[in-house]
Amino acid sequence: MAAIKAADTGINCIIAESMNKPALKLGLTGKGRGNITNLALYKDFLSHFNNRGRFLKTAFKSFFNSDLLDFLHSIGLKTVNERGGRVFTASGKAPEISRRLVKCALQKGVKILENTRIVKLKNKDNYCYAALTTNNQLIEAEAFIIATGGKSYPLTGSTGDGYKLAKDLGHKIKPLYPSLVALKPDKKLPKKLEGLTLKNIEASLLIDGKKTESLMGEMSFLDGHLA
Repeated sequence: MAAIKAADTGINCIIAESMNKPALKLGLTGKGRGNITNLALYKDFLSHFNNRGRFLKTAFKSFFNSDLLDFLHSIGLKTVNERGGRVFTASGKAPEISRRLVKCALQKGVKILENTRIVKLKNKDNYCYAALTTNNQLIEAEAFIIATGGKSYPLTGSTGDGYKLAKDLGHKIKPLYPSLVALKPDKKLPKKLEGLTLKNIEASLLIDGKKTESLMGEMSFLDGHLA
């Protein structure tokens, strides 16, 4: 998206993609159906984040869920709204998001270098002037955007490279912790439950026998785990 918008202003852009295909992780969202965003209001959105979303206020004021949907619709992606304000791809296929983004970028002249992992950003006098790849290729540019994703799914390219690149440039990185994880029960679940998905299920979190949280949503059974 960053490359597409930059290309709209006439800037020549290069995407250094560490994997063999761009945006692989997008193809897994919403259990493969493409859960893009939620239609919740600004204040409701922020209430779900730590410190009531203080860190995100400026970003969300500039670009929020309606802006995201306007952009995706402009590149030909059709969406549908479902229960709980969730927005999915109309086709029910998450990889369509990646395909449309890549197609649009290429049409605007963006160059995509696949299997090109950045290992270091060259910096001088607080100015980043080049990026070094694993095969010692040097990519020079006037500006760089670090858009590497998190550290949650290495098989899709989310290996945490962005944290290292930012740290090398002098940024302080706080300890990382997983946020969305599967629950592994003490006793193995019956085999027949694998693949089962239940809707409108209430799950409660008990700590030392005391109920601390309760949420409604979907529950899936995957290979002896709950997701």
